[in-house]
Amino acid sequence: MPNFLDVLEMMGTHEERKVECFEQDGLVVDTCAVTNVGDFPYETGIKDSHYGGDGGWVIVECYKTKEAATLGHTKWVKVMTATKPPDELIDVSMAKENAGAPEAYPRRDCTECGAKEE
Repeated sequence: MPNFLDVLEMMGTHEERKVECFEQDGLVVDTCAVTNVGDFPYETGIKDSHYGGDGGWVIVECYKTKEAATLGHTKWVKVMTATKPPDELIDVSMAKENAGAPEAYPRRDCTECGAKEE
């Protein structure tokens, strides 16, 4: 059985696990390999102060292959940079699903979250 330091070493740095990362005006769309999701070793997370109670990460999609993750990343960058972004993001992370229904994060206007409105 590996010890804690061995497990940390297997996880790698974000730079080593990164598939793609897009950043623009406070929006981050990050797709990377993860170690805690079983059959879906890649995921796309979005960090944007318009969504979520604390502006934290919302995992929007999980993938079985790196190729699917790359395609998914491109799709989410287009979705999030569109003239009209989505009204809500659904967190589909395995941790959330195991605890119950996926959590929805409605889009808030800038007066609610302090984000710069475009």
